[in-house]
Amino acid sequence: MRVVLLLPIVLFMGCAATMLKPPRAEQLQLLPPAEMASELLLKQLVVLEAEGRTQQFMVVTRIQRERVKSVVLSAVGIRLLSLEYDGDAFFQQNDLSITIPGKEILAIIQFAVWPENSVKRHYPQREGWTVIIDGKQRALFWNDRPFLKFESQGEILTVDNYLHSYRVKIDTLDVVVL
Repeated sequence: MRVVLLLPIVLFMGCAATMLKPPRAEQLQLLPPAEMASELLLKQLVVLEAEGRTQQFMVVTRIQRERVKSVVLSAVGIRLLSLEYDGDAFFQQNDLSITIPGKEILAIIQFAVWPENSVKRHYPQREGWTVIIDGKQRALFWNDRPFLKFESQGEILTVDNYLHSYRVKIDTLDVVVL
């Protein structure tokens, strides 16, 4: 269920990141699609809270062993962004005139839903990362500073991005196991 909730969070974090100029920090990692435990199709409603503003999006994501594809739609159904990653190449198509950090969005989604052993392998302690995965919570620290925090309550996933000072709430509307 966490997998279902994460994609919209990541997408909205990207929108918030374009509003702020954060301090330089280590970069999030794209994880191999083949390391995902299940193949899924997710439909999620995402609410982004940043700088006192709220934005709503619909996110549809298809996670397969060979690739991850996502489409972000406005509240009225207009396509805003498409992402695709096959483990080697990353593709992003913005349908807006603003730049959205698609790689960061996808990396956040992957951190939230990929299996624990995959996440810990790609965020090694020797490089300054600390990964905490405990039940319905996941947290990522870099050099002992909070980076990301995920917490799920029922079908709602809340993501706090400390680097870019925003919060995303994801409500998974539909999950289909492929």
